[in-house]
Amino acid sequence: MTATEHVQRSLARDPADAAGWLDLAILRHVGEAPSGEVAAILRRAAMLDAANLQVWIRRAQIHFDQGLFAAGVRAGRAAASLAPAEPTALHAMAEALAAADGPAAALPWLDRLVALAPDIPVYRLSRGMKRLAAGIWQRGWSDYEARRVRPGMRMPPDEIAPLPVAALAGRSLLIHHEQGFGDTIQFMRFLPDLIRHGARVHLAVPAVLRGLAADMPGADGLALIDPVDVAGARVDLALPVMSLPALLGLSPEGAPYLAASAAQRARWAAVLADLPGLRVGLCWSGDPRPDAQVNVRMTDRHRSVPLSALGAITAVEGATFISLQHRHRAGEALDAHGIRDVSADIGDFADLAGLIANLDLVITVDTAVAHLAGALGARTWMLNRFDSCWRWGRGVTTTRWYNSMTIFNQAAPMDWSAPLADMRESLGALNVWAGPDSAGRARA
Repeated sequence: MTATEHVQRSLARDPADAAGWLDLAILRHVGEAPSGEVAAILRRAAMLDAANLQVWIRRAQIHFDQGLFAAGVRAGRAAASLAPAEPTALHAMAEALAAADGPAAALPWLDRLVALAPDIPVYRLSRGMKRLAAGIWQRGWSDYEARRVRPGMRMPPDEIAPLPVAALAGRSLLIHHEQGFGDTIQFMRFLPDLIRHGARVHLAVPAVLRGLAADMPGADGLALIDPVDVAGARVDLALPVMSLPALLGLSPEGAPYLAASAAQRARWAAVLADLPGLRVGLCWSGDPRPDAQVNVRMTDRHRSVPLSALGAITAVEGATFISLQHRHRAGEALDAHGIRDVSADIGDFADLAGLIANLDLVITVDTAVAHLAGALGARTWMLNRFDSCWRWGRGVTTTRWYNSMTIFNQAAPMDWSAPLADMRESLGALNVWAGPDSAGRARA
């Protein structure tokens, strides 16, 4: 008997058990049942026991995962009203409010939360991401360091004491990959700053990133090592790559900092030589991560665009669309959508950089391709979810991270129609302006 079946049998015996209905809602949510079904179960639990704090906290969290942010705020307010000094209630409220109304709206709640529970790192981390989203850089980076002591996020070898920037000259530093490929690409921009301070830098990243790092301008002397060798590295300081701005006291600047190698540019120029019109690279999906926790899977759904919806832009005449996806989701037949599949020729991010250097435009969701294209200085249009990641702020169309990026934002949660319509209009204008032989090609 499954856990869901066990709870359902228990509820058949005692249908007034609010805690049982809450358990069922959580199980159905983890099983990715339709949001309407889960919402109905949560309402029943709340009607049976409106004073049950956990019902409202879980309701806020689940509505957040589902993209029902206004409902999440209502549930969060109910939780905070029931228990004004309970950290989990305040956290549920803050996260729902940030998704619905933007990060600045959540900051007073998060300040209160950190004051109540200063030793719980996830609350400082949450405040750090909201501060960064609001452009409060130095205090944001300080809070963001709390991620390093979260359960499951400890990064080796954290026991090595940090050094002041003035003491970096002549010291050996190990900088290692963390989180996703896009995270490391985004923060590689700070490696040349370490080298300019006189540090000897060892970079431990997965194999798919090493070719890209090897071609990085301004990083002469950068030593690349395999992450499996990290434990034996003899260095003065070891840091995850996303801790570099906190160490260096820097905020992002948007100038390009990566480059495709001449060999890769030439290889892809030959592969794409016969493709007509404006060349547009497409990336519409993040990594689905089916084995991840439900909130991670749901976040990927928030940021990913259904392939079928891309007809709004692939129908534009005079352009050739090329997939930049490393992997396609099951059942996605690209030819039927007018998209060229060249994935067999993409082995790592250095390959992908060479391909992007031969395109006129990259259209992507918030994933590693967005960071790579932006870091290369390629013309990049990013489709951004309503509950924007802290990197992009809220409702803005440009970013300090990448000068060449334009952001097309959802106007409503889980609804891509408005940004895709805006993008279609912009794509048509760009196509007319560029003409059949785009002069902007291979700028990356």
